[in-house]
Amino acid sequence: MTLHGMLGVGKPQLAAEYVYRFVSEYDVVWWVSAEKRVTYRQKLAELAPKLGLATGAEYGQRLRAIRDSLRQGAPYARS
Repeated sequence: MTLHGMLGVGKPQLAAEYVYRFVSEYDVVWWVSAEKRVTYRQKLAELAPKLGLATGAEYGQRLRAIRDSLRQGAPYARS
């Protein structure tokens, strides 16, 4: 799920409420702030070891592994 819109309309609160209500529907919930590009790339890269993805120590390798994982639905896939 991705939320975007004007400042000050409650996007974080809406996302938190959604997660609270539907957490059982997901295998993984990962909060990534997209306010700054470098921040969201860093937080997204931190997801790779949490999912047990085989990656190198380099930042770019972790980002590529996450992108491929999300595209393929592995290690988690919903039918």
